[in-house]
Amino acid sequence: MTLIAGFHSFGTPVLIGDFLTTSGTDKYGLRKKILLVADNCVLAWTGHLVAANLVVKSLQTALGPSAYTLKTIEAVLTDPAISRLGTLLVSLIGWVADDQGSHCFRWSSAYPHELFLGSPMYDGSGESVVQALAGEGLRDSAIADGANPNRAVDGALFVATELMRSEMLGQTTRSLGFGFAYEILCLVDGQRFQYVDNISYFGITCDLDGAGKYLRGGFSGPFYKYEAHGNFTAVYVFDPSARQEVRHVITPVGLYSEQAADDLLRRIGRQEYPFPFSSDHYCGFLQLNAPGFFSPPISMYFTKEAAQAQRIIDTSKPNVIDFRVPREMVEQMYRAILKDQNDER
Repeated sequence: MTLIAGFHSFGTPVLIGDFLTTSGTDKYGLRKKILLVADNCVLAWTGHLVAANLVVKSLQTALGPSAYTLKTIEAVLTDPAISRLGTLLVSLIGWVADDQGSHCFRWSSAYPHELFLGSPMYDGSGESVVQALAGEGLRDSAIADGANPNRAVDGALFVATELMRSEMLGQTTRSLGFGFAYEILCLVDGQRFQYVDNISYFGITCDLDGAGKYLRGGFSGPFYKYEAHGNFTAVYVFDPSARQEVRHVITPVGLYSEQAADDLLRRIGRQEYPFPFSSDHYCGFLQLNAPGFFSPPISMYFTKEAAQAQRIIDTSKPNVIDFRVPREMVEQMYRAILKDQNDER
């Protein structure tokens, strides 16, 4: 199974997918669930891998790199020849931006002769989980129509970070058929989709004394790093306590160069290749520890520019990352949470 989601993030189309594949046993594999098929068109899939490959390849072969409109996609996917998959099933969620605007659509081999339109759309075994996070789409309550392009990426990263919470802090969702990590495609200028690239996920623990004074802080748990390389994905997982690092190159469905995938795998697989701590987006979970105090980990996000300006993270040394916690920020958060907890009693 899987988790795929197409929705508006503050008025901007986004597509999110996980990487986990299952074989009906306890064995798990990795495959990209979302794909940039053209500058103006993106797809996500769930179902049988063989069926997804056949359908996406048929679409790519029929339309090439630049002929994607809602009408051309509908014509290809509703062609009876496409749905001759036997007992194999596949469902697609996609976005296309054409002269008539941006359109979210769903197609299923179970109902192959119709393209269903509308946003949001969720599918896979993780459907209810992502729907609880994104709902009918993320909106800015301060703006009449709720649309705020400046917040589109932040909103999508909020959803992805909350999905990563289970992988990093709690019981993984892999037994439910989805997880490992997530990636995002976002419409950046009304006509062109891009991967939200170069993302780090991490945990931070800060200790305070009984009076709420900051004592110490630092990273805790594993680091996850996501990179987009065209339609290939690199995911790095580093466990500092065990000094172990695993690097994955994850391939898409449809047409792609196996040679390019092998080249990427060889490049990042070299022993001397440094862990890419430096990122454009930093997403983390802050755990505050103090005597008699408990609060769930707090999600946090900041850009590379903000990290550098506030000197929060230092990645200037190869294979090293330093976290410089702002004392005032931690103590202020502690006081605010403690006040809320006392007000609820």
